[in-house]
Amino acid sequence: MYTVTFRFYRYMIKNCLSEVQDKCPNATPFDLLAALFWSRIALLKSKSYDDKCAPSICTDFRKLMQAPLPYGCFGNALHFSLLSTNAEDLEGGDLGHVVGLLHSHVEGIEEEEFWSVIDWLDSQKEGKKLAPPFRMYGPELTCVRMEHMNAPKESASQPLMYAVMFEKDERPVHVSYHVGNVEEGLIKVMPSPEEGLGRTVMVILPEEQTAKLCEDHDILRLKPTMLLSGR
Repeated sequence: MYTVTFRFYRYMIKNCLSEVQDKCPNATPFDLLAALFWSRIALLKSKSYDDKCAPSICTDFRKLMQAPLPYGCFGNALHFSLLSTNAEDLEGGDLGHVVGLLHSHVEGIEEEEFWSVIDWLDSQKEGKKLAPPFRMYGPELTCVRMEHMNAPKESASQPLMYAVMFEKDERPVHVSYHVGNVEEGLIKVMPSPEEGLGRTVMVILPEEQTAKLCEDHDILRLKPTMLLSGR
């Protein structure tokens, strides 16, 4: 598997959001970029995909609860949900439509879903012992939403991962993550050090698909900066 990181600048994201506004007026940078990469990767995988394309959407639910949990709350707060659609929806070339599908899915997740998964995980315990580990990322293409790492709008702070300082007045210029056993692949949409609408997208795919993705016209028209890493 190979990793490629795309850094998208805020002015390009702003322009592209305006292009899909008629289909999804409340679209976020995550909705836009996740839809873009999902649809382009689906085309690369079309020969091996069936009629259904169902990525797993991973969302941090701490601030989505009716009584929000603080970010300092220790533990795993990631919720995985499948977004299923027909391959023709992705192959039609209507990015705004795919953005709308993603936006509706994320906005439609209710608190009861979080609790049902928590209860299910608890039911897997044998007595007071934890259940054997099982895979969360994969086998589907997984799309991770990292919007919770952005500082609140009323705050002048940088995104949480860029706010850390290892030396006085010296902040990170780039942050990356490693996720193993991703099977079909991983799309991770994260805040950018540029702040605002800027985003960084990390993609893990087989080498051949990664190479083709780096040449994809629909992605390159947003003029991202690319960082490559092979594994």
